[in-house]
Amino acid sequence: MTAGSACIPEDRAYIAAMAKRIVYIEVPDWLPLGCLIPADSEAFARAQGAVVGLVLGQKRYLLLESALRRADSYSVDRVYQAGLELLALVEHHGEALVRCGLDRAWRRAFRHNLERLYRMWQGEESARFRADIDRRLEATQLERAHEVVSRFLHYVQAAGLRSWFDSLHSERQGLAGMQRALLEITSKTENPLVRRAILAAGVTEEMLAEMTELGEALHRARFEQARAAAAAAVDTAPLRAAKGVLVAEISRVSALARAELPESRWEPFQVGRLLDLPRPSRREEEPPPKDASPPDSSEAAPAETPPAAPQTLVRTEKNEKKEKKAARTRRLRRR
Repeated sequence: MTAGSACIPEDRAYIAAMAKRIVYIEVPDWLPLGCLIPADSEAFARAQGAVVGLVLGQKRYLLLESALRRADSYSVDRVYQAGLELLALVEHHGEALVRCGLDRAWRRAFRHNLERLYRMWQGEESARFRADIDRRLEATQLERAHEVVSRFLHYVQAAGLRSWFDSLHSERQGLAGMQRALLEITSKTENPLVRRAILAAGVTEEMLAEMTELGEALHRARFEQARAAAAAAVDTAPLRAAKGVLVAEISRVSALARAELPESRWEPFQVGRLLDLPRPSRREEEPPPKDASPPDSSEAAPAETPPAAPQTLVRTEKNEKKEKKAARTRRLRRR
């Protein structure tokens, strides 16, 4: 069955069944645009190539998968800037493009989706930045805990009390191991006998209080670590789908402008100008530096160049022969 042809009942049933097998991506607070195809059997039959499904509110739409792949080549910031430039162009040529459907309602929907794309990207980037600072704070707390515990064990080792504490250096490398070591120290030092012995060995009350605080901080850090892992696993499909819709809409509007506007006015609507990054200008070639030093004798050119004189001589002899032959022909004609 070719695209655009009428569907017979069997084809309709097949297409409807295939449409149900599509995995739909829900894009929250998104308005439909002209590049989207309503998810019914007739539209599915007209689609050229593979499609992906989108859920916008209570309705389902289809988008060509090629638009998603093309959008992957551009950053969100680049698509956002291209969308702003396209809006300005449509507003400038509004009267000529209204009959194509690019009216005030379209501009409002496109601007809304453009801002939604930026907010979605902003939310994901903010989550990454928060996760990054959490990792840095965790690393700082873990490093401080290593210093305090190592100093504590140095004192108890000098006093001959190291056997009272089981935590080994290898067990304190990770977050969970360090948390266990702090818990062991703070728990055992609650015993009055042990506390008097380690205080006599040089351990201070401030050091014990700091280890208690570090243990609580590392406990919170483990929870933040789990939250950061969950944030990193957030589904990025909605953002990718939103970017694909805008890239597809920019291509559609470019095609409409090419059909409706003169060539001189259509050029700013070209997809290459809107989406592609500007090419750097070529630098003017600088002349090679002049070398004032005499050439090396080993690299000097041979004294004898390819002989040009013999070639000139050969040409001269050929010309003389032609002239003699022509003169002989003229004499024969005169006779």
